[in-house]
Amino acid sequence: MDLSKPAFQHDISLRSIVIGLACVVLFCIVVPYNDFLIEGTFLAGNHFPIGSIFLLILILLLVNPILKVIRHKWMLRETELVTIWCMMLVSIGIPTVGLARWVFPLLVGFRYFATPENDWQTLFGPYFSNWLAPTDPDTIRFFYEKMPEGMPIPYFSWIKPLVFWMSVIGGLWLLMITLSVIFRRQWIEREKYIFPLAQLPNEMISPPAPVNYFNSLFQNRLLWIGFSIPVLIHACNGLNFYFPSFPILPLKLRLDPYLSEKPWNALRPLWLYFFPSMIGFTYLIRLDVALSIWVFFLLYRLQLVIGTAFAIPMKVSMGYGSRAYASHMEMGGYIVSVVYFVWVGRHHLLRMLGTFFNRKELDPSEPISEPWILPCLLLGILIPSILLHLAGASLALCFGVVALMGISSIMLTYMVIAGGILHINSSFRAFDLYHTALGSGGIGRNSLSVLTIPAAIFRTKRGFLMPHVSNIFKMADTAKVNGKQLLMSIVLALTLAVVLTCITFLWIVYRTGALNMQHWTFVTAPQTPFRWLETQFQLPTETNWVNLSFIGVGAIIMAGLYWIRNNFIWWPLHPIGFVSSPGEWPLNNLWFSIFIGWLVKSTLLKYGGLKQFQQAKPFFFGLVLGDCFIGGVWAVFGMIAGDGYTMLPG
Repeated sequence: MDLSKPAFQHDISLRSIVIGLACVVLFCIVVPYNDFLIEGTFLAGNHFPIGSIFLLILILLLVNPILKVIRHKWMLRETELVTIWCMMLVSIGIPTVGLARWVFPLLVGFRYFATPENDWQTLFGPYFSNWLAPTDPDTIRFFYEKMPEGMPIPYFSWIKPLVFWMSVIGGLWLLMITLSVIFRRQWIEREKYIFPLAQLPNEMISPPAPVNYFNSLFQNRLLWIGFSIPVLIHACNGLNFYFPSFPILPLKLRLDPYLSEKPWNALRPLWLYFFPSMIGFTYLIRLDVALSIWVFFLLYRLQLVIGTAFAIPMKVSMGYGSRAYASHMEMGGYIVSVVYFVWVGRHHLLRMLGTFFNRKELDPSEPISEPWILPCLLLGILIPSILLHLAGASLALCFGVVALMGISSIMLTYMVIAGGILHINSSFRAFDLYHTALGSGGIGRNSLSVLTIPAAIFRTKRGFLMPHVSNIFKMADTAKVNGKQLLMSIVLALTLAVVLTCITFLWIVYRTGALNMQHWTFVTAPQTPFRWLETQFQLPTETNWVNLSFIGVGAIIMAGLYWIRNNFIWWPLHPIGFVSSPGEWPLNNLWFSIFIGWLVKSTLLKYGGLKQFQQAKPFFFGLVLGDCFIGGVWAVFGMIAGDGYTMLPG
């Protein structure tokens, strides 16, 4: 086989990398201020971040036409636009929900909120030395209470803890990137997943005709009709936020006040929220996938009503909104799904991993050369496992937790690339399975303490890296971009984002005081895992056989759903609905918009056919673009005014 670079792969230009890095710098300065100080709509609050798409819109509609007028050759080409978008995509979450929101408050929170009553300093202090968390009293105090004028930011106190935890997180990122490479070809070519969040950027950056300033998408009237709907709605509602006398166009209806009596109060929270961008993305996904997501959401709520009516005890999961039985069934569903994915793609996966031994590259377009995939996979497991073991956790337990984090990463990515869910979450942490199986008494205090940190860092998945990387590989495949060069550019963007975030985030917090910033991020979130840890220290648990049995039940149900789907064409439900965490915050917000998108698409296909479906696509692209554009406009205005209008769930 010819191992030279295929001719169809376009090289990445230095100009695009420089522009992408400039965007990284901008995000690291602007995003923490917007998200945590003025508390506007999160610029990176989901897997189609407003901040990135807003900049891409400006580049395509403003910068590129100007460059074309000045000199045609100066226009940014498709390959360059892909590179810039991908670098923005992976980096924008780092100074907020993808990293900083969890790491910094967690590492100082338990010591700052320690009191004689909770005795956290005595309980947890011995397990977190100065290379795992800052110990200097002024470093901890002024993080929350604002650094006095003239005093320098205590960066030095953060160096050891950040180096350690970023090494752990970096190892996990390596695992996620490698898994994305391993499943890339299977998901794109064999399974032919929709990748709805990659479709719109691909359409946006396709090159225009030589005589035009804009491509066919931006010249489509339906795009601008769809675009105008969320722009008009949020223009009115944003003005109402700043000027309450201005009329409002309500997009939210909470049914909770009407569900006060038993057993119907078990349905709460039940919200009917209208998110144009989610409707737009739902239009792009398969009908059975969209149907299954909202049907399983309602089925879960029905289970709660029945359980309440018959007084069946249903404990809440560990710090989550879901019930414990549902989260453990989801664990079983995750494991079965990944086993199914591996079995379906076993020949391709074995051939790919086997290149390590014969040292032959089968596909030069892979972002990681195939002989290096197995070493990268092993390093992605070994690095975080060994580091966590050195911090005091059991080595076997560390391997188990990291392995389950890999399984969770695959499933969460599956929900984005096949289900088009903007804002994802799971109802459990990887650590929870072992807590159920062994009990806190069997795990031990040292392991409990150390593993609480990564469990809390990856508690929510709205900035999770692997779905971004998989969408990036899809775009690279469509635009024929050199995968290896693109991977190096996003690694460079990630590295710069981490370094700058450690500087800018700490500067903003110490100059403002975390107590004067977003309450949930800096007060509620860092206390929650340690309150749970406190109960485990005081009341150690044993193996929970009931919840273990629910893992088995979930595995059986998921296996049954795959079997039915593969043997009965008429079966309407897709297995993805079962593992979409119907009890968690994301679907509480998004389920109704998914229902509307499914209803519109099914109606259009029924009465208009595939031709009408294709013709209507630009309208739904417009819904997404309009939502992101007006969100970006209000974010800019909020940073100027010092108070932000929030239009998406935070």
